[in-house]
Amino acid sequence: MLNFSCSTGFGIDPYKHLTKAYTIYNDVVNQIGDINLIEKTEIYTILANGLSKKHPYEEATKLIKDADFIVKNLNIKKFYSSYLELKKHYNTPTKIEEVSDDCGIYLNNLFYYYPNMDVSVDKENNKIEITTIFLDSDTKFKLNNTTILTHETTEKNFLTKYSQYIDASIQSPNIYTFPLDDSILILEFKMGKLFSVEIMYFC
Repeated sequence: MLNFSCSTGFGIDPYKHLTKAYTIYNDVVNQIGDINLIEKTEIYTILANGLSKKHPYEEATKLIKDADFIVKNLNIKKFYSSYLELKKHYNTPTKIEEVSDDCGIYLNNLFYYYPNMDVSVDKENNKIEITTIFLDSDTKFKLNNTTILTHETTEKNFLTKYSQYIDASIQSPNIYTFPLDDSILILEFKMGKLFSVEIMYFC
């Protein structure tokens, strides 16, 4: 399998020769007839084509400026909600722990872990920050005010629409990032569908 180059950041194009290479490679794997290899090559072709025509950083941030998580029974605004709502509807986390946070990037270092989300909890101020969602029937990702991604969102469909806005790396296949002013959004796909979305702040 041909591999796309390691990303060097928005505005720099290391992918301009790969679309043609993948088109040739796609012809070869179609002759072989390996369905799994054909599907992977098709995805990499779409990705390389999008990355070779990447939109400026400002357009990417504009696209997702209203991004947010959607979780059943929680009123979320820019990844934050209330502790009382969490306690009422999600009272039994599978794990509770104190995390190291030397940079102070999280709301609090007390974390509640659930099967479909990771949450930083500030009981004293009745506030929570959802840092990761794992897509299921109760969780969705609002990319912007017109686009909602779910656990049924396919990697191929996502890349077809948004590969010109994302960043990607050979070291992390099936993981794509969007830039925010003080953080990045990390989208991971497994078995061809959206698995998780995480917001990671810069230290």
